[in-house]
Amino acid sequence: MLEISPRLVMIGDTRVGKTTITTTYKSGEFCETNRSTIGAVYSVYRQTFDKTVITLHVYDTAGQEKYRNLVPMYYRGAHAAVLVFDLTSRDTFQSLEFWINAFLQIEPNSKIIIAANKIDLQEEIEVSIEEATEYSLQRGIPLYFTSAKTGDGIKELFDAVFKYFFQNQNLRNSITEGSQKVSMEAAGGGCC
Repeated sequence: MLEISPRLVMIGDTRVGKTTITTTYKSGEFCETNRSTIGAVYSVYRQTFDKTVITLHVYDTAGQEKYRNLVPMYYRGAHAAVLVFDLTSRDTFQSLEFWINAFLQIEPNSKIIIAANKIDLQEEIEVSIEEATEYSLQRGIPLYFTSAKTGDGIKELFDAVFKYFFQNQNLRNSITEGSQKVSMEAAGGGCC
């Protein structure tokens, strides 16, 4: 059985629901939190596809302005990013370019997926489904509408991430080679 261990970062403004999305995915239940993330929170998720175990290492990063200088250190080595914005906050939608550019500056060949969160708050929506969809199509970035509160779209979002890693053979090979190299160096078998 092949095992790969890709790294994923959750990025976006503060209070968009990054932490709640990851905890809802992990527990299957909504757990409202009023605490902001400081630095990053680390989680591990696993799925198996056709004799391939994917161990996904997720870094849920802080979105507050005061931590923006720290967050890029979590981007290095990330194979993909889920960029979350809040449909009820136009400001978080307008921040997408900042987050995309910041991430791609460090990991230019990594995958980005957008999560338009809080789809359950229909009466409060400031960014229409059409506008968000048009943005994702123009940028060529996959978009998932989610609600951490109801769980809508959360499984589909993470399934897309896992499927991306499973289907991308070149990426799978580089992740596997990187894991083997780290294992050899840890065992004293590294070069020089």
